[in-house]
Amino acid sequence: MPSIKEIAELAGVSVTTVSKALNNYPDIGEDTKRRIKEIAEKYNYSPNLAARNLALKKSNIIGLVLSEIRETDSNGNIIFRILTGAKNYCADNDFELLIIITDVKKQKNKKLSQLCKERHIAGVIIYGLKQGDPYFEEITKSSIPCIAIDIRVKGECLATITTDNIKAVKELINCLYQKGHRNIGFINGSKEADVSIYREKGYRSALQELDIEIKENYIVFADYYEDIAYEKAKELLKNNLELTAIFCASDLMALGALRAIQDLGKRVPEDIALVGFDGIQLSDYSKPKLTTIVQDFKTMGKAAAEKLIKMLNNEEVQKVEYIPYYFKKSESV
Repeated sequence: MPSIKEIAELAGVSVTTVSKALNNYPDIGEDTKRRIKEIAEKYNYSPNLAARNLALKKSNIIGLVLSEIRETDSNGNIIFRILTGAKNYCADNDFELLIIITDVKKQKNKKLSQLCKERHIAGVIIYGLKQGDPYFEEITKSSIPCIAIDIRVKGECLATITTDNIKAVKELINCLYQKGHRNIGFINGSKEADVSIYREKGYRSALQELDIEIKENYIVFADYYEDIAYEKAKELLKNNLELTAIFCASDLMALGALRAIQDLGKRVPEDIALVGFDGIQLSDYSKPKLTTIVQDFKTMGKAAAEKLIKMLNNEEVQKVEYIPYYFKKSESV
């Protein structure tokens, strides 16, 4: 297969003209476009994205930066759904989505700006960062356009796609309240995860509005792991015999709590009511089925890609966009 330079030589034009013609830029004449496309088709030329970007002095590559990916993420398919939404929108708009897996160690070794420069990335979508991560601080000051999913931070070139976590948690707690529950335990995720902070704000705010005392010993952290949530739920119930309900900041942790409740010889919801958050598919297969907040992660991914491309095209965008959720009341309450 010939290179773009060889196509340019055969057509008697510059490399930039070939790149623009193959991408239907309006400043190239129709006769020139047709001639270049005929030559490209004759020699079975497929444009190289990196070469095209270099020629046009711009990049059509978007980075999807995923931090601290672990095996338990597969149980909810959350990342896959975000990826699908972002990938489909990028493909429909002539952008390439490049997946980048990172962790704290990698972030310390290489700045996000350096990573983007090396891979010719125009902007990034970020998911999974925690407060304290090197990239968390960098994106607030960076000139690289960035969309943060479920991370509420401020920056000149930064916008957020998220769920209204506070409002959603209030709906869950109010549902428990209406069922007569006043002693409600809370199994949160990570203290450094932005989404955990907002879900805790929702929990505390709901209790305050309902005039229920906030008891710190009712709040524990399981880092979004099912097995840790199992142990934490056992501790909560053994140390606080008056508890009649538990809210978990993720469905995966709620499934761990469900096992713990049942292993203690208690029934859900007759003895302990249980609610989760996320709406993962596994919550439909638990016995009883889980009451939860269902988030639309595919739409989150699509919205993040759409917003980022608008930023790259110098269009104004809303700094915080809430993706609609729905409250799925099921058998665990």
